[in-house]
Amino acid sequence: MPDRLFNSGRRWLKLIVFGSTALLLLFVGMTASVYHVFSHERIQSRADAALKDTRRSVRFDEEIGRSWFPRPTLTLHNLIISRPDRRDAAIHIKRAQIGFAWRSLWQQEPVIEKWQAEGAEIRIEREADGSWSLQDLWQLPGREMAVNRVNMAGSRLTVRVGQADYVVEDFGINLQAPVSDGRRFRIIGTLPHDAHPLAWQGQGMLKASAEGWQIPAFTLNAQSRLNQHPVNISAEAALRIDVQAQTLYADDTALRADSSYPNGHLSVQIPQWSLQPERLHLNTLSGAFTAEEGGQQWDAAVKLDKAVWRPGIATLDSAEIKGRYKTVYQQTQFTAAGNLMWQHSRGVKAEQLQLTAWQESLTDPAPPRYNTNLQGSVEWSGPQAWQGGFTGLFDRQPLALKLRYHAEEGRVPVLEAGLALQKLNLIPYWQSLQSSGGKAYPALFEHPRMPELDANLRIGSIQIPGLQLDDVETHLQADRSRLALSRFQAGLYGGRTQGGLVVTNTEIPSYHLQQNARGVRIRPLLRDLFGFHTISGNGDADIDLRARGRDRQSLSASLNGSLSLNISDGHWHGIDLNNILQSGKVGQAAADRQTPFRRFTLSSTITDGIGYHENTELTSDSLYVTGSGYTDFAKQELAENLLIRNPRYPRAKPVPLKISGPVDNPSVTLDYNRLTDGLSTPEEKQKALADTLKEQWKWLSPPSGQAEKRAP
Repeated sequence: MPDRLFNSGRRWLKLIVFGSTALLLLFVGMTASVYHVFSHERIQSRADAALKDTRRSVRFDEEIGRSWFPRPTLTLHNLIISRPDRRDAAIHIKRAQIGFAWRSLWQQEPVIEKWQAEGAEIRIEREADGSWSLQDLWQLPGREMAVNRVNMAGSRLTVRVGQADYVVEDFGINLQAPVSDGRRFRIIGTLPHDAHPLAWQGQGMLKASAEGWQIPAFTLNAQSRLNQHPVNISAEAALRIDVQAQTLYADDTALRADSSYPNGHLSVQIPQWSLQPERLHLNTLSGAFTAEEGGQQWDAAVKLDKAVWRPGIATLDSAEIKGRYKTVYQQTQFTAAGNLMWQHSRGVKAEQLQLTAWQESLTDPAPPRYNTNLQGSVEWSGPQAWQGGFTGLFDRQPLALKLRYHAEEGRVPVLEAGLALQKLNLIPYWQSLQSSGGKAYPALFEHPRMPELDANLRIGSIQIPGLQLDDVETHLQADRSRLALSRFQAGLYGGRTQGGLVVTNTEIPSYHLQQNARGVRIRPLLRDLFGFHTISGNGDADIDLRARGRDRQSLSASLNGSLSLNISDGHWHGIDLNNILQSGKVGQAAADRQTPFRRFTLSSTITDGIGYHENTELTSDSLYVTGSGYTDFAKQELAENLLIRNPRYPRAKPVPLKISGPVDNPSVTLDYNRLTDGLSTPEEKQKALADTLKEQWKWLSPPSGQAEKRAP
């Protein structure tokens, strides 16, 4: 029994020794085979042969990692594939691990079980002939190599088109081993941006076909930010790649983007599009956008038909966009439609453009505002120059508009415009203009991207509450700091006016108004300028005023300049001088009283809201009045010292009057001090007053039959 156990143990020992020896020999043999097959010289030779016809070179570090478990694996460091006839890298892989099938050690063409690359730097450029810089690598004839799995991670892909570089960070590809349905793959990357970085991931099943490749259900998901709010993007499509025709076909493409700011949603559908090295064709595209925030809603829909891009030219048979902006109180809608053509040498040209817009109130049955229907064209030569022209209707009134934009380096861009409009009714918009929160300068011109505006305007009539301007012609210049209307002329209050207006956008806006009005109705002119409406008649007015302020009160208090009036056949409202002289009674003015005149002249110098005047004259059939005084436009008060003479009796002593108090209701008093100037005793003063009043009566009621002579 012991001998039998001893013999059995010896057999097991022999088996262990022989097995260990065999394993050791196998390990040594396999290691030797791996080192032999994966020697630096053999690897370099195979790599050079693979790139023989590309004019590229391949190189890697002398230090090579080799292992045989779980499969023969080769590790290369700093693997570089150069650009054609150059030494600099087109592809640089910091670390590449290539795992081979065991049978690759004994057959001519190797089988790669797994290819893993880390830290790759890949640069692809669009060449002048339209080809891509790495196109020769994936089109090498007769050098197909079986690769089961590919995994690239932590890499960087740079695509250069023209003069622009498009960089994909954290680029990665994972390609699984083939199964009956094809190869499942996953691709990831990040498009860096300071405010809107885009991280994306795509996946699908890659299938070989007779023409090339198919991805029946490709899906793409991406994440970005908008105003620090997340944005999620998803897309899906069925893709086909025709290798021979070098064409990518896409069917049933659907794109969706969602963001919490401002609760926005975008969806796009493209039934079919195709991409070739020299051509992009899109049959049709439809999309919709919605957003909502704080009671405000935005909606838009877009449709494109037959878009084609080729080198140097792109065409779009038709494009249409419809949009709507809605609040609790109103909604604004617009449409734009037309065709487009882009040429590299000439830019973009859009013809047969149709533009419509309107705004309607949701709380008021008033007719729509901004009711626009225009037709025209636009030519865009680049961001530095474009022009366009339109004709049609604005608020149902004929309009013609021409635009020309040009920018020069180091200078503010200029937008030139020519506008002809039959009628502009601002009454429906007046409430909105008045409720602008005290901001007098138009917000449009304060936008940092707003160019300087240089426009010639011709408008048949402009209507605002209480005012109508006719046959308006002016030249408008405006930018962020200044708005100027020059060469202004228009029909105003039954006459004509010409001059200019300058608005300066300082912290407190300032104004400079210059107008020469001829044959106008004076009362509404003075009412609108100063709130002063006691003088009526037709005549001329020369106005040169400066003011600063945000409302009428502050503007009136800061008025500086001059005002000259020359009025015929009018009335001084509130005061009846004839009645005062006839009755000898003075007191408060009254709205139903008035003094008619044939001529009234005034020349006023205005300082800090107060107009001072001397040698003012009023002439009628029975009165000749001269005076001096002042008017406080901010307080709406006046003080006048008048001398009233009889034009029929020029040698008669004048009657002095004082008028003071509110403009609408001043008090009228006899200037007793001037009347009795030089007299010492009460008796003399009383007699002077009685004689003067007696002469007044003669002025207004001369004896019957008495010859009267007018003052020369």
